[in-house]
Formats: sequence, structure tokens, C-alpha cells
Amino acid sequence: MNRIQKISNALRARVGWFNPNTIATEMGVFPLSSAGVTVNENTALSIATVYACTYRIASTIASMNCNVYARDENRVNLVPNHPTNILISDQPNPEQTAFEFWETFTAMAVVNGLAFAHIERNNSGQPTAMRLIHRDDVEEKTTADGVFVYFVRGFGNVLPENMLVVGNMHRKSPIRVHAENLGVSLAATNFGAQYFSNGGQLTGVLSSDQPMTNEQREKLVHLYRRETASGPKTILLPFGVKHQRIAITADEAQFLQTRKLGNKEICTIFSMPAAMVGVDADVTYSNVEQQQIMFRNHTVMPWVRRIEAEINRKLLMSFERPQLYVEHDLSELVRGDLKTRADYFQTLLQNGVMTRNEVRAAIRMNPIEGNGGDIATVQVNQIDLDSLEDYSRKLSENKIV
Repeated sequence: MNRIQKISNALRARVGWFNPNTIATEMGVFPLSSAGVTVNENTALSIATVYACTYRIASTIASMNCNVYARDENRVNLVPNHPTNILISDQPNPEQTAFEFWETFTAMAVVNGLAFAHIERNNSGQPTAMRLIHRDDVEEKTTADGVFVYFVRGFGNVLPENMLVVGNMHRKSPIRVHAENLGVSLAATNFGAQYFSNGGQLTGVLSSDQPMTNEQREKLVHLYRRETASGPKTILLPFGVKHQRIAITADEAQFLQTRKLGNKEICTIFSMPAAMVGVDADVTYSNVEQQQIMFRNHTVMPWVRRIEAEINRKLLMSFERPQLYVEHDLSELVRGDLKTRADYFQTLLQNGVMTRNEVRAAIRMNPIEGNGGDIATVQVNQIDLDSLEDYSRKLSENKIV
């Protein structure tokens, strides 16, 4: 191992993940924004709205049921014991639960623009485990034989079929692309922290109409700093000294307006409805419902489809794909209140779309004993009174009621 490699390993042990091309910026040597603050994936997560958007997307997708299904003509059946189904819904590796894995994986994709997971396989090629890999540990390269591979730091080359890869548009980090916008939000946060830590006391200059010796000036500065160290106070300045501020107030800097605008811009960057992360308080119940629909269709759906496509392509064997596929259950995102759900299931029952046992399964209840719960029924609103007796007798004979 050469000296450069030793230094690199020592640095990695101290700072964790790092990108060699941007290590100077990561360490704060060169700021990444004109606002004078370092903007990267770690510092951006200190912005409450960035963290809230990332958490909301990642935790929502991780909480969804994701399973392997089999097509059988016009029927669709769950395949709970399929190895891939166990990986994606139960235990992707011995160290993590499925929720933790998908939450972290999705958060990496949302923040870094790209998420990686190494797929481990047995001798027959069946996937046996998935392990997360940070983007900064992965390099896309082509070998001397012209084969495209992912080079994983500390591991080696990994073929594309053994790497689960999900990225956003252009696979670029939204933090890097929008560094200037996020830099303003970070600078505003830093300004607020400094402003309140100083008790609202602003930077200024001390001036006097009378000449002062060096000793008097030093004593005056020492007195002023000592008296104002724990916050603003009413103090008596000698020698006719006056204090004149040279910094702008939070109101003059439009501090609150800047913070609000920054939060809304962050929601735009992550395609997140503002009400979902508590940014927009001027919403009604109906507006929140519409924003939940927008969140499902325009925020969660694209990420879910990317993940499903990658799982179908790399975790299912080629001979299985015509019959098997992976899909998330998005129904939980459009779940209404109890009355709305009751009306929904009642309509489906009355029109024969669902059976009673299917409804009971949807609301986590055990099926009805016997065959009656598996019969699709329709509501008969108009019937001839002369035929009512025969109709009732037929229902009894068929054990429908």
C-alpha cells in the first residue's frame, strides 16, 4: 500500500464517505455557493424542510407493501414464499429490516440523486441478499475488455446485473444542482442562529468626539464586550462614546420572508406539496386532501415505478418475468376516513365488484365461514311482487342469504 492510499484510508476513517473530486469543498476549503456557505448532502439535511421532504418520501415508500405477484390468465396471486418476495418485504440482509433498508435506499436516491445496493447471489444465480453502498464509494468505469462495471471502493468490480441502481432525472444530486438556492436557506439559518445567540445585538462601531489614549480605548472595548457578552444590556459609555450599528436587523433583512420563500423553493425542488411537510399553513381540509393526491401521483409514484422496474429487471430471473412481477400497494395513500371507506366498499359490494371476504381481507378481518363470503352479489332494486316469493326461494336454495 502506497503512502497516498494510506492517507486516503486514514481520511476516510475520520470523515466517512467522501468524493475525491470534491473533498476540498466537503471540508469547507471552498464554499459551494455564492452565499459563502458549504452546501453538500450533509449540510443540506440540516435545513428542516430538506430533511422533512427526504423523510416523508423515504418513510412513505418504505411503509408500503411491496410484493411479488404471479399472473395466471386474468387472475393475480401473491407469491409470499418467493425468495425475492422475502428479500424485498421481510429481510434484505441479516443486519437490516425491509423498512430500514428501503427507507435508507430511497433517502440516498432522493438526496444524492443515485442509490446503490449490491445484490448477492447463490450458485444458481438466485438473489440472496442486498447491501447498501454509498454513492461516493461507487465509480462507473469500463474495464480493459470493454465491459461496463461499477467499481466499489474496498470491494472491487461489480457487474451491472448485480447492482440495484435507482436514480432521479439525469442521476444528479438535487443538492448540487440547486446549491445556490439551498445556500441562501443555509445562510439565513446561520444568520438567525447568530442573531439570537447575540440576543438580537447587532454589530456596530464605537465612536467618541474626545481624543482617547490607547489604554483608554482598550479599556473601553474590554468594558463593552464584557457588559454585552451575555446579551444586550443598558450600559453607560464614558468619554461621550456613542454606539452606531452597521448591520441590518432581521426585519430589514426580511428574515422570515426569506425563510418562507426558501422553504417553498425546497418543496418545489423535491416535488413535495408544501402542506405535507408543514410549510404551508393556510390550507383547508379539502386542500390537504388534494395535496395528498398530488403527493401520491407526482412525488411517490415516480420513485415507486423506478424501484419496481429495477427490482423486476434484476431480482427476478429472466425465465420468471413473463409470469412474475413486483408491485407496491399504493392504496394506503388514498385511504379516506371510515365513512368514505364504508361507502366505497358498499358500492363495490352492491355492484358485484368485490365479495364480502375480499372486503374483509382489505380491512384486515378474517373471512366468513363457509362459501357465502366468496360469492359476488348484486343489489336488486326493482322486482315484480309476483316474482318476489320465487326470487327469495332461489336465494335460499343457493345459500346466498
